[in-house]
Amino acid sequence: MQPYPISSIIVERGWLGKFGGGSFHKDVSLTELMLRSYRASEVTWYDGITFKAGIDFSLDALSPQIAKFDWIHTATQFQVPVFILAGRCDHNTDATLSHEYFDKIRAPSKQFKWFEQSAHSPLFEEPAAFNAFMIHEVLPVANAL
Repeated sequence: MQPYPISSIIVERGWLGKFGGGSFHKDVSLTELMLRSYRASEVTWYDGITFKAGIDFSLDALSPQIAKFDWIHTATQFQVPVFILAGRCDHNTDATLSHEYFDKIRAPSKQFKWFEQSAHSPLFEEPAAFNAFMIHEVLPVANAL
């Protein structure tokens, strides 16, 4: 199967957003979330200016390679810990499919975390829960490596 071009994915995401299945579960815009992020000391005005360019660069560089790879059948064995974090309401990267993939993974340790009030962006929609998970679950594993 040929990968879909980025332009098709952008159209699909637009329709998801129009019908309530977009990147955010709550009624919030990306602009509003970015403005909130400026409260963090590590975020600069330059980050805001380059944010969209960074997304575009990443999509252009990585999507063709990712789309050609059969993750669910061939990327199931890992020699490092695996963490998958998913918004329960995510339709961009289907949450149920993410969990089915997680069940197939074999790794020294693995953990799946549902974010019940999030779609594709739990780090923005549930920042306290996201940060707590990263600090209490991921960081100790990373520090032990």
